[in-house]
Amino acid sequence: MIPVRGKLTIVGCGPGGQEYLTAQTDLAVQEAEFLCGPRFLLDLFPGAKAERVVAGADALQVVELISPKLDTHKVVLLVTGDPGLHSLARPVTHLLGRERVQIVPGISAVQVAFARLAVPWEKARIFSLHGLPAESVPAVLQQFSVAPLAALLCSPTWTPRRVLEQIAGSAGCRTVHVLSDLGRPTEYRSSGRVADLVPRVPGGRGLSLVILTEENSRAMNDGQGVFWGLGLGPGDPELVTLKARRLIQEADCIVVPKSSVAGESLALEIARPFVGDKPVLRFEFPMRRNERELAPYWTAAAKEIAARVERGERVVFLTLGDCLTYSTYCYVLQELRKLLPDSQIRSVPGVTSFAAAAAATNFSLGERDERIAVVPVPRGDLDPVRRALEEFDTVVLMKVAKRLPAVVRLLREMGLDGRAVFASHVSQGGEFITRDLTSLLDSDRGYLSVILVRGRPGESR
Repeated sequence: MIPVRGKLTIVGCGPGGQEYLTAQTDLAVQEAEFLCGPRFLLDLFPGAKAERVVAGADALQVVELISPKLDTHKVVLLVTGDPGLHSLARPVTHLLGRERVQIVPGISAVQVAFARLAVPWEKARIFSLHGLPAESVPAVLQQFSVAPLAALLCSPTWTPRRVLEQIAGSAGCRTVHVLSDLGRPTEYRSSGRVADLVPRVPGGRGLSLVILTEENSRAMNDGQGVFWGLGLGPGDPELVTLKARRLIQEADCIVVPKSSVAGESLALEIARPFVGDKPVLRFEFPMRRNERELAPYWTAAAKEIAARVERGERVVFLTLGDCLTYSTYCYVLQELRKLLPDSQIRSVPGVTSFAAAAAATNFSLGERDERIAVVPVPRGDLDPVRRALEEFDTVVLMKVAKRLPAVVRLLREMGLDGRAVFASHVSQGGEFITRDLTSLLDSDRGYLSVILVRGRPGESR
């Protein structure tokens, strides 16, 4: 594209290095009669014969500078990257009008950054802090911090270090890459976890990007797959963490446990809005307590999962509540660790049923130096439950199931039935909560239930 009088030619110069200039860019510059732009871009064209003027990033000042020359000279404005991507070209075009502007595309810094990382970026979200009002920055950083794959163009005010400090709370464990001055002798690149990188990144740099990538993505993990165990919380889809939701959406395959007596996996039903048309592997785990009988089921599931991970797939295992609290996932995890390195296995916590029950009933689980015990109800003698009730300030009784009447009788005997709350199917469609435990003596509501008890007499809530 050749510059003409009466129109401004905006030329994309790439991130700032000679290696990313195009022939069309060079032609436009050589034909220019009035050339303006940042000094480091003007320096890329030492042979250009045009009159040169250094211009900053203020669009209004740029327009005031070039307007007197526009009708009498072939005016070229040099901008970094591609003029169509978060560039000075937009406000300048708005001020002059599209009919008075023509654009020569360039290689964007975003393109070069993702190329440096060897990460495909067709699904990336791209943000910019250039010229953004201060009140709009927090919302942009929040969106950036939770995006699965994202690039952020920093500004002189919002340097990479300042950005990382701001997102450390929401994205501290994410993989982040800071890249500056791409294609120039001063090029800088550093990668790591957000929380780890904050003290290492220099406070101020030139043209900078911060890129958040998927944890353990194939591209950043040498083609390796990865396995995630996800706790989905007690049942309410709104209690599924943003991280779990994102990992489900990014997964290649979904694994769900299924009991031999239940219907469709409840965990899968919770996650259904995020699963889409991804393949789902359903592994049956019989409702038995004999570990020898169950071991072959855990092993079979682990072998199938490991095979998929070794093929480079991202596999997620869905489970209710927290994945590491009385979950089938724990047994599958034990088998997987025999087959895969720890670097390919990750666990994501979820809201436990007892945390949800406490919230639903405003039941404070612990204060100051109080001690809490989480106790599974045994099938036989209830002495372990009795001892916990005698020794701890708060006792959480789980796996109540068919022992519900026996547990209620024990609480009545100890004078604690009035200091307890029963909850089943918390945050699900059939939620049932009561403080009248006597009404449960003949009940079969023990499945998916929890009982919260204040264990020390005389310390009521």
